[in-house]
Amino acid sequence: MPSPRRPARETSRRPPSERFDLSHDDEFRASARDDWERTAAHVSLDTSPETAYLLLGQTISGHAQEGHGCFSRRYLNATIGETIAAAGEDAEHIRQRREGVLQDIEALLSDALHANGELPLRNTGGETIAGLNILDQSADPMLFLWGFYVAGAVMDNRGWRERMAAWTKRTLGKEFNVHTGDSYPVSLAALEGRGVTLDSLAKGGRVNMDGLALPENPALGSRDVVSAYVQNSAGSGGSDDASLVYIGMLYGRDAMAGAFLADHVDTLDKYCALIYHGGRDQLLADSLLGETRFLAQFGPDGRDWLREEVLFPFLLFGNKSPVKRLWDAPPKKVKFVQLPSSSQSYFQRVRESGLTAIEAHMEYATNGTVLDEGLPIAFEKMPYFRFAEELENRIAFFTARGLFPSSEMRASWF
Repeated sequence: MPSPRRPARETSRRPPSERFDLSHDDEFRASARDDWERTAAHVSLDTSPETAYLLLGQTISGHAQEGHGCFSRRYLNATIGETIAAAGEDAEHIRQRREGVLQDIEALLSDALHANGELPLRNTGGETIAGLNILDQSADPMLFLWGFYVAGAVMDNRGWRERMAAWTKRTLGKEFNVHTGDSYPVSLAALEGRGVTLDSLAKGGRVNMDGLALPENPALGSRDVVSAYVQNSAGSGGSDDASLVYIGMLYGRDAMAGAFLADHVDTLDKYCALIYHGGRDQLLADSLLGETRFLAQFGPDGRDWLREEVLFPFLLFGNKSPVKRLWDAPPKKVKFVQLPSSSQSYFQRVRESGLTAIEAHMEYATNGTVLDEGLPIAFEKMPYFRFAEELENRIAFFTARGLFPSSEMRASWF
């Protein structure tokens, strides 16, 4: 592919653009095409070529919103569809193809509920589900569904996170303000009419959503109707990386595979044909609560795993904030750090080894091995040894306080 016509920039000092219609913005279109070509040429994902193509526009729109890559300013209302079109690609075709992947995942969950024996993580065409090479495996169906449920219905859920904060204060005597938010289908025309940007919604502008969030559930995605993230409260956010490792440590690779797939649903539903309040990951995970076979796995009343000693520690372990703040007397000479979230960069190959973050997490969670101490994690480029050090801090704290669910309880489920 041709090299970009302008150098990549990490940040921008030019005033941000608040325009909604960028279709006639020549600078935006040139930057989008440059960034598409540059990113496609230099970023390698451990996925099928199809999956890499379907995710690329989401990466480019993130660059546009933050003024990164080939963009010389921030475009606060650059949607995924607008950015794909500006780069000269078929935005509607990509939307429908992403929707098809979500339907493949929904079908796999149904197969898991009816499986006898190991479940191949494949679509109806026999291909690895969602084109994610790390999921080229078979899995115990109930462990897989458990991981999908915890990540899809609990990890980013506003209600669960607020209750975890109250539990932390009650159990550990520590105040814990958590970041919460929800996703909604919104009309860009309505946002523009109110003078509200997508950026201000995501960063907590305390916007009244009446008349902005569409009542339809699902709403049909279009150039005007998009999925928007709305921050409800500021505080400590979640580290999806730490959350996935927690699931892998306690429940194994099959559960971690389910959790990772749920997190991927959360990525795909940012640009698809059907937009649901709360997101498709929440919808699909919550649907499992209506399945007798799924519930029966977890005790006589099917609700053992909803007890606070099971899910609240999971949410606490996965918070970005250093665990140091929870200790009355933190150990001396121990470094504590805030943990990142990798999002799409989970399966980006980095360094000479071609290793990905999700491969490193799988190995660490299931075997306690750090494959590459210098492997950079997420946008922050945190070295893996530093990430592992903070996880060890958390493991020590949880063990000392008896916060991990007992091995007897977990053994009784699976």
